[in-house]
Parts: sequence; structure tokens; C-alpha cells
Amino acid sequence: MGVVRQVIVKVSDSCNLNCSYCYYYTEAMPSVKSRKKLSLEDVRTLLLNVVEQCQQFGLNEFSILFHGGEPLLPGIGYYREVFKLADELIPEWLQIKWAITTNGVLLSDEFLDLFQERHVSIGVSLDGPPKSQDRFRIFHSGKGSSDQVYGTLARVQNRGQGVGI
Repeated sequence: MGVVRQVIVKVSDSCNLNCSYCYYYTEAMPSVKSRKKLSLEDVRTLLLNVVEQCQQFGLNEFSILFHGGEPLLPGIGYYREVFKLADELIPEWLQIKWAITTNGVLLSDEFLDLFQERHVSIGVSLDGPPKSQDRFRIFHSGKGSSDQVYGTLARVQNRGQGVGI
């Protein structure tokens, strides 16, 4: 069995979109809508486990990818607390490579500032040109999301920050 070098952290089960093809956030699973974000105590436990494993296997680098639902739903304060915990718990010899996959709707300048400061790689889920995006990646109201997502991508590009699609 190989050594784990990356973990995907499901920060939130909830989502601000209602994608037509979503296998998870559906009426068949109504409990998803009432679930909360990953607790900071669970984040603390995760970080301690990462440090322990890296010590055990001699790793000096580890990747943590925030995912969801929509991982930005818990808000900017949540991520400030996550990084504060990381500063307290991650030793200097261990480099964490942070990443996030988001639908892009909530990716504000405040988030972009924080992610740039913390060297977080950003990935935005996109279904193609606006027509496709608006057909499949819709809000709960039925409205398409391309205006918000393409606006976000333009802002990121104007800031000179990289983003994966």
C-alpha cells in the first residue's frame, strides 16, 4: 500500500447551485441540504493526523484540497480560522500545498486576497461556454450561473492570479 500524500476535504455538503446532473445534491438525498460545514475541531484533527503521518513516513510535503458541495459557503472567516489552525499545528519542516475546487460564484476579492496570500491553487468547475454553463449549472431558482462565473474568471485574470478550469 502506498503512502497518502494528498487528502480531499469535503468542507460543506451544501451547494449554492443545483446542477442538472448532480449525483449528490438531489431530492433523493434531502438530508444533504441540512448538513453543516466541517467543524474546526475536525479540521484540527485532520491537520494533526497529517503531521503525524508525514513524520511517520518522512514526508516534507503534503497536499490538501478543499472540496464540496461548494467549499466557499462557510465564508471567509472559516478559512481564516483554518489557516490560523494550520499556522499553529503545521511544523516548519512540513510544506502544505493548498488547493480548492469551487463553482466560482462566491469567489470574492476577499477570498482571492486570502488565497493569494496563502498560496492556494484555485480550480473552478465550468461546463463550457455560457450556453452550456447556463443549461447545466443553474441556481436553485433555475437561473443560469454563467454571468457570475465568467465574471469571476475575468476578475481573477485581471488580478494576474492563476486559476485552473
